[in-house]
Amino acid sequence: MSSPLAPLESMLRSWPLLRSHFRGRDYLPEPELRAFVAAAVPGVPTAAWPVVLQGLVRSQLLHETVPGVLAFEADPYVSAGKPVLAPAWIALWQHLQARLGCC
Repeated sequence: MSSPLAPLESMLRSWPLLRSHFRGRDYLPEPELRAFVAAAVPGVPTAAWPVVLQGLVRSQLLHETVPGVLAFEADPYVSAGKPVLAPAWIALWQHLQARLGCC
């Protein structure tokens, strides 16, 4: 009897292959990632894909940016549901405040 985590373990062993295949890409459509996994990682059956994907997201190896699109890196502008302004926008706001002589 095989472990229920065997597909995820198989995926983790193949992680360097997956990263090298998608090198230089910021975002991955889930269907494209699923097709690559089906072809390159025989230990991950199609039926196990939701469990494998959930494990990769929970371990923060993949991040869901929008439904159906994944990324290797977390979005730096989103943190715990709180919007964060880019430093350039903060600098612009401070410049405008200084020019107007308020606040």
